[in-house]
Amino acid sequence: MTTGARRRMGVEERREQLIAVALGLFSHRSPDDVSIDEIAEAAGISRPLVYHYFPGKQQLYEAALRRAADELTARFVEPHEGPLGARLLRVMQRFFDFVDEHGPGFSALMRGGPAIGSTRTSALIDGVRQAAFTQIVAHLDVQEPSPRLELVVRSWISLAETTALLWLDGQRLPRAELERQLVHDFAALAAVSAAYDERMAQVVRRMLADEPADGMFADLVGRLLSFRSRRDAAGGPGPTGTARLRQNPAMDEITYRLAGAADDPAVLVGLHDAAARWMVAHGIDQWKPGGKDEEHFRLRIAQGEVWLAEAAGRVVGGFELWWEDEPAWGPQPPVAGYVHRLMVDRSCAPAGTGRAMLVLAERRIAASGRVWSRLDCMASNPRLRTYYEGAGYAVVGEQPFKEGAGGSRYGVTLLEKRVAQEELPPRARASAFRPPARVSRGGRRRRCGAGR
Repeated sequence: MTTGARRRMGVEERREQLIAVALGLFSHRSPDDVSIDEIAEAAGISRPLVYHYFPGKQQLYEAALRRAADELTARFVEPHEGPLGARLLRVMQRFFDFVDEHGPGFSALMRGGPAIGSTRTSALIDGVRQAAFTQIVAHLDVQEPSPRLELVVRSWISLAETTALLWLDGQRLPRAELERQLVHDFAALAAVSAAYDERMAQVVRRMLADEPADGMFADLVGRLLSFRSRRDAAGGPGPTGTARLRQNPAMDEITYRLAGAADDPAVLVGLHDAAARWMVAHGIDQWKPGGKDEEHFRLRIAQGEVWLAEAAGRVVGGFELWWEDEPAWGPQPPVAGYVHRLMVDRSCAPAGTGRAMLVLAERRIAASGRVWSRLDCMASNPRLRTYYEGAGYAVVGEQPFKEGAGGSRYGVTLLEKRVAQEELPPRARASAFRPPARVSRGGRRRRCGAGR
């Protein structure tokens, strides 16, 4: 199919058009499979005219490759602002955007280009890798990288390329999961190297210095520490059970227990308000100081489950576990537990405490015989949604008119994670998740669409 009626173009304009057309074709099919005739037809010109601007397909391929290389290089440019883990995640998201947009062309490029490839194409590819290396080293605030640091960064770039190629081959793993895993891979490579070299240890210390408690690297720590939590909670802690998790030496040991009538709800109010103030200070739209009072926590302790995380004789975290949640999820079969108010005292809780508590909640839900762990977050809070997605939760719907205290309404995103593999009864299996009814502006109730 041609682009329309032919018109006269200047030399540079025509060359740019042919490069753009070729790049578009190479993005959807291997360059080996694209002919000059197809390029000419897509550009709306004759085959001889293509040769007037480019001696052959190899030269046109190299020009298109140079354009793609410049675009891919730009994907690694990131402002030096905020935690390093968040920066690397944004880079990986843009990198996978490029891979997604230029799938077959990217695959052919990284596997050596077309059969008629040349050393010039290899040089372009190496140029992209070098630009990515330079960007990452700059983010690490290193002027002259040591041999070990160079090994870490170049190994990670190679891993990112390989991961992208495997993802293109059937997309068997979720893209968002791979993006986060690659950030964790970088931290893991750096940490292992730091165990052998003091200069690398200094780099890792700087990486972690500005990392928030809910950041990417802390997320990795939480995942690793949760292995112990899973083992301790495997029997399913009941109302009198505890689960222990060895933390860093500064915090000794964290103990998890179910709150009871003897616990002071003012402690939970203080934990909630401290977390709310941190959210407000960081521009996160979720909780507000004073949003929950002592009566709320007293009622939740009496009617449900409130779990406390303690260390060195003080409460450093907590969460609520509900067995139904109609305001957000509507009427549901008894197949899930609902996690609410995951709170961490950021002044003393070790990195990963929030993730470890989430794992404990999931094991408690599984031990109760239910299959799904569910939670929600404000629809206007993409940061928290990303955190939960990184923990394995998937968005299954939205409730735009959840009713809160005092009759207020607000929108929430609904997420769930499978935490047990038991087969559900046929009736429950048919509707493991029913989209909750929501209230339209006209007052009628209708179902929210799942999976949006």
